[in-house]
Amino acid sequence: MHLNDPEGVDARYPGKKIKCTQLKAHGTWQEIHCDGHEKLGALALQMGGVALLIYGMKDKWGDEILHLVVVPDDHNSDAIGHVVLDFFELYGAVPQQMTTDKGSETGLLYAFMTGLKTTYAPEVNLTCYPAMVALKSTNNTPIEGLWRWWQEQSGKNLYVQITRGRDEGIFNPHNPVHVLLFK
Repeated sequence: MHLNDPEGVDARYPGKKIKCTQLKAHGTWQEIHCDGHEKLGALALQMGGVALLIYGMKDKWGDEILHLVVVPDDHNSDAIGHVVLDFFELYGAVPQQMTTDKGSETGLLYAFMTGLKTTYAPEVNLTCYPAMVALKSTNNTPIEGLWRWWQEQSGKNLYVQITRGRDEGIFNPHNPVHVLLFK
């Protein structure tokens, strides 16, 4: 790596500090941050492909967790598009802006947000008030901060409870019936 990308070593060094700035929003539902969480994914659980992938939405202004849902694939644009439309239906509202990372799952989000805003709020200038913004994952701090807090508060306990079945011989990750029953 030193030969191919000398600056890349320092850029990817663990523990690199990210410059923090103050979060600003005009009010509730002005900006909703979205992201997936994979700390209970198949690699983490090591239970024959069983995974609990989570996708969430958090309001920037109120710091409120608005929606957390287990999804079959948090990288699938169709699955996440469905989750987002369910989220809109649940609250009966569409935010002024959705903010995500630049993941593959966000393709339909951009189309949905742009289509809904141009249809139902044609007077809003999308150049001044974009329907969706995609940031680097490290800059999507409202939702990224949630994952760390969630893992420390609940995720470790959930991980222990899920893997307990494997560790105590109740769940056999090599038995396809057990894997299918879990899913």
